Amino acid sequence: MTIPANSDLMVATAKRSQRGFSLVEIAVVLVIVGLALGTGIAILQSKIKQGQIDASKERVEVIQKALVAYFSQNSRLPCPAAPGIVRGAAGYNAERTTLVLGLLTCTNGTGLTNNIGGAMPAGASRGTVPCQTIGVPEEACTDAWGSRFTYVVTNAAVQISASTVGSLRGNLTLHKITPPAAANPVNALAATGNQINACSTTVDDNSCNQAAVAMVISHGANQGGGFAPSSAAVYATAGVVSAYELVNAANGLQFIQNDYVETGANSFDDIVLAVPPGELTYSLTQSGALKSANVLMNE
Repeated sequence: MTIPANSDLMVATAKRSQRGFSLVEIAVVLVIVGLALGTGIAILQSKIKQGQIDASKERVEVIQKALVAYFSQNSRLPCPAAPGIVRGAAGYNAERTTLVLGLLTCTNGTGLTNNIGGAMPAGASRGTVPCQTIGVPEEACTDAWGSRFTYVVTNAAVQISASTVGSLRGNLTLHKITPPAAANPVNALAATGNQINACSTTVDDNSCNQAAVAMVISHGANQGGGFAPSSAAVYATAGVVSAYELVNAANGLQFIQNDYVETGANSFDDIVLAVPPGELTYSLTQSGALKSANVLMNE
């Protein structure tokens, strides 16, 4: 066999390199690039979603701290703002109150509901967070998806004073539904078994005073039940909200906090924060404005 000279070998190699990639090789490369891009996009989308969730949770915590600070200064919680008052209009993000028989009361109308109008059960008012009243900046007053935070408050928490604040008790209950639950999740909201802020397995037992006096809610990426800053209309729930999320969008005293489930009949993307009385009165106790049970007993 004749071994080609070096010059012949170089010419053969050059011809092969000039031939380029075959269609099969190009197809394989394109598949690999496509898979890499798809994976990268999926990871990016996941990070964006998680970033929105984290940002919304942080804003809920900012609102919680502002409510505690407001309570410490005024010995009461504010009324909700009216969802029907849009950005740029007078009264936007400000609490709506009036005096009824000498008691400070959350007003009804312009999207704000309470027991006066009959839409809310007796004892609570529902609207949006009064960010202007509690000193929360506009950029923290909507969640990462652009919805205003829903705010529900026990009416007694609005009508108390420095002399009666020690008797503050809540009437808002928070529940955990783990799918699959009852056919109609609303029917599974008995205190026994799934109430997060229950004191025992006895129905309606609030001896530990953990029932919340306020709820702050982000309605998540689907926005169903939330309020737009620039529109008096509520975001629709039909077709986008599961039965679990529908509880948080309704005029009621019961709320659901569940694990994040992106799609399906059990989907859930709400962020719910319950404020118990003790979280509000702790700062007053520490400052001496509200005497603890031990101090009162010693006296």
